[in-house]
Amino acid sequence: SSIAHYADIIRNKASKRAMIVAGAEMIDKGYDQSIRAEVAIGEAYTTLQEIMAQEVSDADVGITEAMDDALGHAERVVMGEEAPGLKTGYRYLDVNILSGGFREGETIVIAADTSVGKTVVGCDFARKCCNTGFGAVIASAEMPARELANRLLSAESGVTINTIRSGKYTEREMNAIHEARKRMETWDLHILEGNRTIADIAASCKRINARWNGNLKEVVVDYLQIMIPEDMTVNRELQVGTMALRCKQAANQMRIPWIMMAQFNRGHSALKKPPQMSNLRDSGQIEQHANIVILLHPLNERKMEPGTPEEGLGYYEIGMFVPKNRNGMTHSSWDNAIIRKVRRFCGRTEAGDRI
Repeated sequence: SSIAHYADIIRNKASKRAMIVAGAEMIDKGYDQSIRAEVAIGEAYTTLQEIMAQEVSDADVGITEAMDDALGHAERVVMGEEAPGLKTGYRYLDVNILSGGFREGETIVIAADTSVGKTVVGCDFARKCCNTGFGAVIASAEMPARELANRLLSAESGVTINTIRSGKYTEREMNAIHEARKRMETWDLHILEGNRTIADIAASCKRINARWNGNLKEVVVDYLQIMIPEDMTVNRELQVGTMALRCKQAANQMRIPWIMMAQFNRGHSALKKPPQMSNLRDSGQIEQHANIVILLHPLNERKMEPGTPEEGLGYYEIGMFVPKNRNGMTHSSWDNAIIRKVRRFCGRTEAGDRI
């Protein structure tokens, strides 16, 4: 009759022992000069989170429980009570390739050459997440929060980013900006500026998620190769591969999609051919740790019609090639790629996509 009481005592003692061991490891890492402070702090926070998680539930799941969970989710999707996945905002990508959107614990790589549109696509994913009522975090070492805010506001309002920067609005544009700002003020969206370690980003995201009462549903890392590696002494390929692995581990632990931006190496440009997964810069481990890989490539470049407010601003038609998708369809060639027009310098995508 007292078994539950004594089991609780044993569990409490085990948790305290785990805390003592974690504390000793934190002290050792605090004195270890080869470990960066942000890495040590991030790992300490993760360790404590794991101890706390053991107090709540066990990670082991029986097959019956797993099947009930899977079938229950499918039933809720059919009844319209739950979405099949987190929508990206790209209709064809959601319906035909991702079977409803991104799923819990997935790591998604968005790769492209510099200035092609990685940040635009990442911001699109975050905007769709927020407009659906969920929270998103953008960790950007590429640009400051003000610039990202300009791009998000431009995308949401339909007003070009140059117009927003200059402050010279027409009345229609001013109204569009104000309406967009009202919507954006209701978002759970947080921007982490500057170069960070993945452990630091994960720790910040967990704190933000706690503050949002579990509403964080997407993390965008822009971009992987310029984040701070854990160990500066190992070769570059291992550094980037470890960062990709840490993103995967964080996605699994937090049970939300992590979207990693990545760049191609320069060598493929000389061949004048569309890039492939093998062109990912610094590490082939990026693709190994990803559930989904989406490659971006400009299919053409045009100029806007003379006399329009955006005269002289070129735009790309972007091919979105999906060579890897562990949970859905892939595209076998760039001829089948999803195409979306992305205007350069104004940071927004046009409505509608086509094959």
